Amino acid sequence: MIVRTAHFIGSVRADHQPEFNQHCDTVVLPLLKQFPDILSAAIERPFSSDTGAAPIYQIYRLQFPDEAAMFGALESPIRSQIHEAMATILPWFEGEIVHYVSHVRA
Repeated sequence: MIVRTAHFIGSVRADHQPEFNQHCDTVVLPLLKQFPDILSAAIERPFSSDTGAAPIYQIYRLQFPDEAAMFGALESPIRSQIHEAMATILPWFEGEIVHYVSHVRA
């Protein structure tokens, strides 16, 4: 299995957090779940971390059966729809978004 994550390292101003979170949960997450061949999609919001840990606001976690499925999904038209949906709220996020791709062994 392949897991692609997007780590939002930074913060959202407190007065924009409810709207930012709601948009991610109700608009972006359903779009993520429409990627072809996706096994699962989730949004994680850490509520605790080690002292000195990077300030991760949220993580998008996408699971695919293999690399071919992931690359195919990333080339699908749904990706541009996700980018459009994110464009409306990204000005509220201060930080960087870092992507990781991992092989998962269970």
